[in-house]
Amino acid sequence: MKGTAEATGLDDGCAAAVLAAQAFHWFDAPAALREFHRILRPGGWVALMWNERDGRDPCTAAYGEVMRTGPDAAAVEGPRMRAGEVLLHSPLFVEAHKVTFAHEQAVDEAGLLGRAFSASYAPREPAAAEAFAARLRDVFARFQRDGRVVLRYETSVYLGKRE
Repeated sequence: MKGTAEATGLDDGCAAAVLAAQAFHWFDAPAALREFHRILRPGGWVALMWNERDGRDPCTAAYGEVMRTGPDAAAVEGPRMRAGEVLLHSPLFVEAHKVTFAHEQAVDEAGLLGRAFSASYAPREPAAAEAFAARLRDVFARFQRDGRVVLRYETSVYLGKRE
C-alpha cells in the first residue's frame, strides 16, 4: 500500500495509536494531524517523539557544534525542535501534553561517526565529509573514556488523545 503521513490510505478509525518518531518535522503538520485524527479510533492516541541533544553536557555540546556545521543543519534542527508544539494546540485532540526524560547513548569512535553520518544533513561531498569526520574524531579524542563517549539526550514526547 502506498501512502504518506498526510494520506495513509488506511481505513477510518482503524488505529489505536499513531507514532511519528524523529519524523513529524518532515510532514505537513496540519494535514498529518487531520489524517491521524481520521485513522484513530475514539480514545486513540497520537505520539510525536524526538531525541534532542542535551547541550548542557560538554561532550554532547561539542558533538552538536560539529553537527550544526553540516549542510542544511539549521533547516532541520531548528524546525524539528518545535515541530511537536502544534499537537498541543490542535482542536482535533484532547489531553494534549508533552513529557520529557533523559536518555543517553554510549558509542565508540566508529559509532560516533556512524551516528553523525546517519543525519540527513551530514555532508556527502568527499572533502567536506572528511573534514566533518576529522572534527568528530577530535571530539571523540577529547571526551572518550575507555574508548567510548556518552551522548546525552532529552527525549520529548508529545501526546494527544482523539475524543
